[in-house]
Amino acid sequence: MPSLVAERRLASQPVLIRRQRQLPADGRILVEPGDTVRATEIIGRARVPGRPFVLPVAETLRLSDGKIMPYLRRQPGEAVHAGEVIARRRRVPFGERLLRAPVDGTLANGPVESGELLLIPASRDVELRAFVPGTVVSITPRRAAMIETVATLVTGLTGIGGEAVGPLRIVGEQATAVLNSTELDEADGGAVVVAGCVTEAGLARARELGIVAVVAGSVHASVLTAARREGGLALVVVDGFGSIGSSGMAPEVHDVLRLHQGRVACVQATPAFPEVILPLGVLPGVEAPPELRLAAGALVRVVGGVEGTFTGRIERLGPAFREGPFGASEQWAEVAGDRGRHRVAVGQIELLENGIAQSHDQRGRASAG
Repeated sequence: MPSLVAERRLASQPVLIRRQRQLPADGRILVEPGDTVRATEIIGRARVPGRPFVLPVAETLRLSDGKIMPYLRRQPGEAVHAGEVIARRRRVPFGERLLRAPVDGTLANGPVESGELLLIPASRDVELRAFVPGTVVSITPRRAAMIETVATLVTGLTGIGGEAVGPLRIVGEQATAVLNSTELDEADGGAVVVAGCVTEAGLARARELGIVAVVAGSVHASVLTAARREGGLALVVVDGFGSIGSSGMAPEVHDVLRLHQGRVACVQATPAFPEVILPLGVLPGVEAPPELRLAAGALVRVVGGVEGTFTGRIERLGPAFREGPFGASEQWAEVAGDRGRHRVAVGQIELLENGIAQSHDQRGRASAG
């Protein structure tokens, strides 16, 4: 397959970042503005209903007329447990055909003429963690919190596996070091491992040892395929994949990661916006970056709105308005991009500058993202 190479990789100087943490449904936010949080701290809880299952009763029992009521062992409105028999048809001399509940839940009331039942899974408790250590700057009651921290930021080309937090562990001394099955041991469990490139055997060994994430400079396409297929850990590819899969990591990126060996790394391994956040905490000589200002014509990325994530340019900035999604009063901007023209809160805007995304709050202060 063709090679792909990341163009934007690194914010080598400390930057101020903000990350919104949001529950999948209304629940309870456990922090207040001004609170200091750890990366693994639970900051919200919600009870989320499961996705309904359509149970093909007539098809499973091979009922050509679709009349399922005589064969039901559990009726609409009743609770069922995973593995419990919902419907059964005895077929002499061919034995019987069964339909079992795939999960715990309740059979929905409703018509059954279609030959199907709807199973509503039991609700599950969801916990929201801070993901990055820092300070809570605002909350959306029952739904979200915005966390601010000073960090070094590495952005990548692609990612698989979601979020992971752990101490950073560097494999080898060089940016071309290869992560294979012999480079790791039990002591690396729970770590975020960095290597120039990674083999399929190395990825499998990392999964076996409980390593939470692998950050690689480049990988062959087969490794990416294995990561998608097997799951079990997060993978961020910083520089590229394809025919360049053994070329390692860009030296300047590797040097920055080496400086953070042993410190907490927060990995966001998503295909669209993969990143490695290296929180600095309170370190001698580390200061927040200078304030930046948005202006008409700036190239920005808009996140967290009903329009989804899109890129565009600011056409004009407006005054503050009340009841914005990131606080009681926020400035707005009109952004024209690939999804049309939209008025959005400044808290949803990331300024793309020198290849690094700078997130802005309602006062126009910037932070890399």
